[in-house]
Amino acid sequence: MLKTIIANIARIESTVVEVDLRIEICIEPDKIKQKLLESIPWVGIEGATRIIAKVGVDKGQFPNQNHLPS
Repeated sequence: MLKTIIANIARIESTVVEVDLRIEICIEPDKIKQKLLESIPWVGIEGATRIIAKVGVDKGQFPNQNHLPS
């Protein structure tokens, strides 16, 4: 049973590494914008990546600054 659990953990860790690599590839064109977001206190690399993934980098999709937080 322990061998199965260890094998599952290794498989999950491998999947996490693969997904992280794919995210880096997708974020690459927006690396400068990611770095700018990272410079915001408490955002960091994961926060910047999540913001880009959920919101994107095209602020033109929002009529004004009040539409993003809503």
